[in-house]
Amino acid sequence: MLDKKNFASGQSAFGFSRDMTLITYASNTSNTQKKLVYPVSSMHDQPVMSDNGKPEIITFYNATKGGVGTFDQMCCF
Repeated sequence: MLDKKNFASGQSAFGFSRDMTLITYASNTSNTQKKLVYPVSSMHDQPVMSDNGKPEIITFYNATKGGVGTFDQMCCF
């Protein structure tokens, strides 16, 4: 497990297997906190960075997660 104290905000680390890519990404949640996220993708197989400096896996997740959030909200009522 990586220590977030030694992981700079915006830094990422990739791990690859034959079928999956695991990324560790240090996101900023506020001015004082950072959070390590660990998404896994079977769709991405290269450590590609987006124009905004984030890994493409993170950008893709952020662009497509809206439907999941809406579904979760609808299930709560």
